[in-house]
Amino acid sequence: MGGLRLERPDRPFPLIQPVDPPVRPRFPGRTGGIPGPLDLGPRPRYLKGLETTPFPESPVDFIMAKSDTSAAPSSAATLAGSGEHYAIVVDGGRQYRVTEGQEFEIDFRHLAPGSEVVFEKVLAVSKAGKLTIGKPVVKGATVKAAVIGPVQGDKIYVQKFARRKNYRRRTGHRSLATKVRIDSIAG
Repeated sequence: MGGLRLERPDRPFPLIQPVDPPVRPRFPGRTGGIPGPLDLGPRPRYLKGLETTPFPESPVDFIMAKSDTSAAPSSAATLAGSGEHYAIVVDGGRQYRVTEGQEFEIDFRHLAPGSEVVFEKVLAVSKAGKLTIGKPVVKGATVKAAVIGPVQGDKIYVQKFARRKNYRRRTGHRSLATKVRIDSIAG
């Protein structure tokens, strides 16, 4: 029988009291059977000795590198650069930081090589260390560029596949773009 016998003098027979079976933890693990967020089961072997890992006195020193406390330039001076002449233009929903003589690709347009493209949405202009930011565009600022010609992008493979249907299709795609060279930044 799974119980404990107790002799009582006022009764002639022994009284049997039931005893609860031993409680097994429902969630075995590091929390001792109490379910909690850290109850992830038995401790993995590679975490052994983790609690003895020395941590720095201040968690900020551990996370962030110490910064130099010397006089840092203001953010406007950092954006303006050291006298570099550049502009930020918008074309095709994307913003480009351009300088004179720079070549870059824009969305494809049917333009002959040597023709001119004018970017009128200029968000910012930096000239001789002075930065002018538009609200939202700089009034009177334009960026003129000469068309070099059309270029093709890298090949992209498009694959279609249906399992168990003997259906596989693979096609390639190379998007077209127009390469331009910045001639002048005015404004």
